[in-house]
Amino acid sequence: MPAFAGFWIGTLSYLVVIAIFVSFGPSGCGGSSPANGVAITVSARTVDGSDSTALTATVSNDRNSAGVSWSVRGGGTLSSTSTFGTTYTAPAPSNSALTVTVTATSVADSSKTASATIIVPARPAITAAALRSSAVGKAYSQLLTASGGILPYTWKLTSGTLPACLTITASGSGALIAGTLNASCAGTYSNLVFQVTDSGTPNALTAKTPALTLTIAAAPAIKFGGAMPDPAAIDVAYTGSAAASGGVGALTYSLSGTLPTGLSLNTSSGAVTGTPTAVGTSWFTMAAADAYGDSNSRSYSIGVSTPDASPIKHIVVIMQENRTFDNLFNGFPGADSAQSGMNKGTVVPLTPVPLAGTVSLDNSHLGWWKAWDNGKMDGFALSWANDPLGAYAYVQSSDIQPYWTLATQYTLADRMFQSNTGPSFGAHQYLIAGQSGQADENPNNNFFGCDAPAGTTVALIGPNGTDLPGVYPCFDYQTMADLLDANGITWSYYSYGRSSNFEPYEAIRHIFYGNDFKNNIISPQTQVLTDIANGKLAEVTWVTPDLIHSDHPGSNSNEGPDWVASVVNAIGASPFWNSTAIFISWDDWGGWYDHAVPPVIDDMGPGFRVPLIVVSPYAKHGYVSHQDYETASLLTFMEKNFNLPNLGTRDATANDLSDCFDYSQTATPYIPIKTNVSVDVLLHEKPSGPPDDD
Repeated sequence: MPAFAGFWIGTLSYLVVIAIFVSFGPSGCGGSSPANGVAITVSARTVDGSDSTALTATVSNDRNSAGVSWSVRGGGTLSSTSTFGTTYTAPAPSNSALTVTVTATSVADSSKTASATIIVPARPAITAAALRSSAVGKAYSQLLTASGGILPYTWKLTSGTLPACLTITASGSGALIAGTLNASCAGTYSNLVFQVTDSGTPNALTAKTPALTLTIAAAPAIKFGGAMPDPAAIDVAYTGSAAASGGVGALTYSLSGTLPTGLSLNTSSGAVTGTPTAVGTSWFTMAAADAYGDSNSRSYSIGVSTPDASPIKHIVVIMQENRTFDNLFNGFPGADSAQSGMNKGTVVPLTPVPLAGTVSLDNSHLGWWKAWDNGKMDGFALSWANDPLGAYAYVQSSDIQPYWTLATQYTLADRMFQSNTGPSFGAHQYLIAGQSGQADENPNNNFFGCDAPAGTTVALIGPNGTDLPGVYPCFDYQTMADLLDANGITWSYYSYGRSSNFEPYEAIRHIFYGNDFKNNIISPQTQVLTDIANGKLAEVTWVTPDLIHSDHPGSNSNEGPDWVASVVNAIGASPFWNSTAIFISWDDWGGWYDHAVPPVIDDMGPGFRVPLIVVSPYAKHGYVSHQDYETASLLTFMEKNFNLPNLGTRDATANDLSDCFDYSQTATPYIPIKTNVSVDVLLHEKPSGPPDDD
């Protein structure tokens, strides 16, 4: 039975082998029993530079617990190595990410390995390089983003201060700077440094921005447009507007004080409407505010009278030359004046100078821009002058006592601004027309009108304190003379001389070549004294002096105050006194220092302050008006008093001077002002030439 026996024996042998392998293979009998596998556990698979992570290894069927050996590839080091564990330490932080492989190899069977991949990210880096500028009233949102390191990040501002209206909030891999910008946020915020910190342990990594700047532009300044129509009439429908511009979005209006009975404020439009039911003058302050924290206010008065109740039948404007408020009324009780000024960061005391002193100052538009210095009011010094700081000066009251006496007895305005920002040519155009055709300097050759020689030009205002090429100094816009003529109101203009190269109507073509120039322009200016004495005074009168009576710097004369007082005395002694309002002012600043920053209405001005004295039996006695006026306010007063339309120039928005009057007071006799020069001397003095030789 050989075949049967062989089969049986083979089968029996296979079964035995299997039985032995299963039962005894693990312990072997002098044979080799290899490890079945290696596994690695890592405490952290992402590790910041210089940080570490622990690795442990397990070996299945590890013979004699031989464990593993370790190796690393890609950067970093292993330490605290044992047969079952090690510590991996990453290299110093770098600008590039690393991929590292740590391998465990079975000691018992080197063919058995396991690997762990560890990521060493790049050091953190903030990708935003600048902060976006914005403006009040806008929603702000900017994300600073970073890369590298281990998320999540934390963010903080380590230098500088964010405006209170903005917050910084961590968002994913970035930081969101956001908020709604209000008025308190406006400004430039410099040296802002933001830091990001990752989540690595034990040593977290950080990155910083360079010093950044955030600029938040202020909203356009809120400005009121002008004066309300005044006076109002009882039982007559009234509409006035205190509408303002600027700010952000819709403005809301409020007032303190009292409106005349029967009038109410529209808080959305700033309109004051209604029908007055009581006579009297009401003073109030209107405020306009936007939704973002900007506001401004302006004082107004509305006088309510019976129709045609104004007692003023004659208006006289006496225009002198080239003085500021700080120069002529320094230290006047109750008025805003300064005893020192600024010159590019240096305090300069104002020193006394005689009215008749000879000085060289600059009252050109270019000089005005330099002196104004964007509202710093510190550029009045003249490097080319004998006395560079000569503009920082004032005239003592004893030298101009007639002016101080009139201001003390009647009304002085300390917020009167010349309408333009240049010398006399433009200033006198605003005196008659509320504009100058954009002319901002005196004509070359000092020929001031339509009869100037060929080639004569007057510069026009340019941007940012520049002059544009000039035009011939002859214009044809409407003037107060046209309004007066159209409404049958008489007028006269007394000047040094007709066709004097200075008289402003000479530069208005239809006036200069018409009957008005022949009939209404009167010279010499001293004729006004004779006319008043003879019972002749137009309903509107302008009076301008010659040089020695003008107060112009360098005139070598102190007769200006006596000249003005003599004209006022003549009116005070006449039957016209009880129905006259006299306005005494100065055409431009003349180069002298003044500390009050002028308001900004348009590219022509207003310019610096000039004094204004209001003399009338109805002027408030011993009163200082602090309301904003300008040269064009004189035209506005004429229009309101005689119920005329406006010219549509600065007169349409200028304050109308009603704050200076109280029509309810009883007219009292005029007390003459003492003068050193008699009327007879004034009438017989030889004319000294035009009042402005700039």
